[in-house]
Amino acid sequence: MARSSKFGTVNYSADEMRRLNANVRAVLPLVGEDWLRVAYYFNYQRPEAIPFRDVESLKRKFKKMYCSRGKSLPDYIVEAKELRENIQQSTKQITGTEEQEKELEENELTLKLRQMEEEYQKILEGKRGDMEVKTMTDEQSGATSTAEVIALLMQSVERKRHAVEEQVMDENARVRRERKKQKVEKVLSSIHQDQGEQETEEQSEVLSSRRSDQQKQEESSFNAASPALPPMTQPEDAPSLRILELILQALNAQQIESSRQFEVEQARQEQEKREREERWRQTELRRSREHRQLMLAMSALLGDRFPESLNRHLNEEDPTN
Repeated sequence: MARSSKFGTVNYSADEMRRLNANVRAVLPLVGEDWLRVAYYFNYQRPEAIPFRDVESLKRKFKKMYCSRGKSLPDYIVEAKELRENIQQSTKQITGTEEQEKELEENELTLKLRQMEEEYQKILEGKRGDMEVKTMTDEQSGATSTAEVIALLMQSVERKRHAVEEQVMDENARVRRERKKQKVEKVLSSIHQDQGEQETEEQSEVLSSRRSDQQKQEESSFNAASPALPPMTQPEDAPSLRILELILQALNAQQIESSRQFEVEQARQEQEKREREERWRQTELRRSREHRQLMLAMSALLGDRFPESLNRHLNEEDPTN
């Protein structure tokens, strides 16, 4: 490892200086953030035997790679010198570009200020002209101001009178609408009342006819000579019984489907529970196996220096057996 303080490479080997030059050439750092990238790549590529180099150390060593005249230079010193010149040229170009952009912005700002000043002068001249015209108009219209005030007052009174008339008309229209609505509601209520009375009468007639028919059937059954039963007639509430049967069937089918879905869901949950337990068991087995392999590797590596408190892990059986 070279340790030459003359070339500014104390504690840096030639290989490290070449790798530093390569990283600087790849990044071409101009600001502090670029040097962070250089430090990252440099330490990422370093061997394990090489110590960690921070940003300030790399920056300082790169800038201090110089030499005396008349001496032969190592290749990494020459390369670092070329890289420093390239960085300076890039910095000058960027600085020149920024100065040009700043100058263009200043010129644009000056032009905008001039335009605003010209527009302001035009506005002031227009306002002066308007004030002169307004003064002349006021002088000419001074004699007729009283008549204009009277005309404005008359127009205001006329507008108020029209507003009052419109308000009265709107109130009358509202009253007429309310009366018409009340009449319609009364007619509708009378119609509903008539319909209810008619339905009540029809129901009473149906009940009376059923009772008369039942009395006739009982009299004919008592007067008949033979005890033969009357012919079977379909009851009038058969449709309602049919509807109840359909409802019961639908409820039964729904209950069967709900129980089936419950059983399927329960089976799915049990299957998921078994799968979770199996995954947990496999994880624990893998963890135990890895821990035992780690203990065996450490015991083989340390030999007699292996702690006695960890010997119990060596005597454990393989969980896979």
